[in-house]
Amino acid sequence: MATIFEDDFNSYDDGNLSGQGSWSGHANFQVQGITVREGAKAVVATANESISKTGASKIAVGSITVYIRKTSNSDGNAHLYLFEDTTFIVGWGLDESGKIISDASADTGLANYSADTWYCLEIEWHEAPSKQVRFRIDKDTWTEWENPANDWTDGLNVVKLQIHNISGNSVYYDYISEKPIFIEYSETITDALSLSSSKSTHTDFTPIITDVINMATSVKFGIETVITSTMSLVSSVSSSVIVRLWAHILKSVSSWTHKSKNTSSYTKKSKNTSTWTNKSKS
Repeated sequence: MATIFEDDFNSYDDGNLSGQGSWSGHANFQVQGITVREGAKAVVATANESISKTGASKIAVGSITVYIRKTSNSDGNAHLYLFEDTTFIVGWGLDESGKIISDASADTGLANYSADTWYCLEIEWHEAPSKQVRFRIDKDTWTEWENPANDWTDGLNVVKLQIHNISGNSVYYDYISEKPIFIEYSETITDALSLSSSKSTHTDFTPIITDVINMATSVKFGIETVITSTMSLVSSVSSSVIVRLWAHILKSVSSWTHKSKNTSSYTKKSKNTSTWTNKSKS
C-alpha cells in the first residue's frame, strides 16, 4: 500500500500554510499549535476556501488518512478531496447536517459526529478487479467497496482541503498519512551531565521496535557470551577432571592388584585357626 504524501504540519511556522511544504491555496488555512491531534502543529480554517498539495507520483493502489474536527456540527462543510491532476476521484468530510459523509459515486451519510471532537477518516482505493474506493471512521469497520466519482487513469496525486458554507466556526486538519495513529506515547530523556531533560511524543511503533531489537541483540550477545564461556569452562574442567580421575583409577587398580597377590598369606593364616581357638579356650 502507498499514499500520495504524508504531512503532520509539525515542522511548519505558524501562519499561512500556503507556501510551506508545497501547499498552495488560500491564506485562510493557518498553521497553529493550540488545537492539535498529534505533535506540535495542525491547520485551522475559518472561511469558505481551499488549499491543495500534489504528491511526487500518481498512486494507483493506496490509502490516505486525515484527522479532522469542527467547532460546530451544524455550520458548514469540511472536506478532504482526492484528484488525479484536475479530475475529482473521491472525498469525504463533516457536513452541516451533523453527518460524516463519503463522496464517491454518491454522497452517503456514514455516521453522526459531535462538535470539538477529532475524527480519523480513511480512504482506500484499488484498481482490481475494478477501480473502487472504500471508507473507514476511527479505525472501525470498512465500508463496502464502491465506484469512485470518476475513474482515474494512472493514479491519485492531489489532496485538496475544502471548506463550504461555514460562518463563524473553525475547522481543523491534522496528520495526513497513509495509516492512522495506532499508538501514542511519550518519553523523557535526561542528560546525565547537565541534568537537563527533554520530552518527545511518538505516534508509531518504530522507536519501540528499535528499542526491542537493540535489547534483544544485547540479550542475544549476553547469552552467547555466557554459553561460550560455559562451554570453555566445561571443556577445560572436563579434561582436567578426566585426567585426574583416570590417574586415580589407575592407582586404585594397581593397589587392588598388589593386595590380591597377598591373599595366599591370608589363606595360610586361616589354616591356623585351631591355634587361635585353643588360645581362646584358655
